[in-house]
Amino acid sequence: MNDAEHHYVEANDARTAVDMYKSAFRLDDALRCAKAYCTPEVVQQTALESLMAVGVPGGLSHLEKNHSSLIEPLIDYAADCSMFELAYEIAGGNYSNKVPDIHLKHAMYCQDNGDYKVAEKHFIEAKRASEAIDMYKHVDNWSSALRVAVAHFGMSSNEVN
Repeated sequence: MNDAEHHYVEANDARTAVDMYKSAFRLDDALRCAKAYCTPEVVQQTALESLMAVGVPGGLSHLEKNHSSLIEPLIDYAADCSMFELAYEIAGGNYSNKVPDIHLKHAMYCQDNGDYKVAEKHFIEAKRASEAIDMYKHVDNWSSALRVAVAHFGMSSNEVN
């Protein structure tokens, strides 16, 4: 396979070499090849697919031992791909510092899809209650904006307007 990798890389087709390693379940080789020759997005896709292939607990343990620099970007990538539950699961242990970022991305996703109540919950979990207020103001839901403002900042209706 190493000869094939060399030929794929020489032909500017490193992605096929990565796929070759993944199909043979040689995940470390797939990650090595992706890191050496591919874009950061391909590296994150490969890391995510490797993690999911063996399951989150085992995959995360393996990544922590062998590719620890990929974990925080992997959390961001999962959240960017709207794979929020997976992002929360990966971040759950040693990467709890990433949880507010996941909540923020989750909130913006919900807001974009018109699910304002769920977006509010995630803005608050992200410690960004002011963004929930702005969201409600933007959609002319002043009562919800006021409710969040009073609950989180003790603001009056004059201060929300």
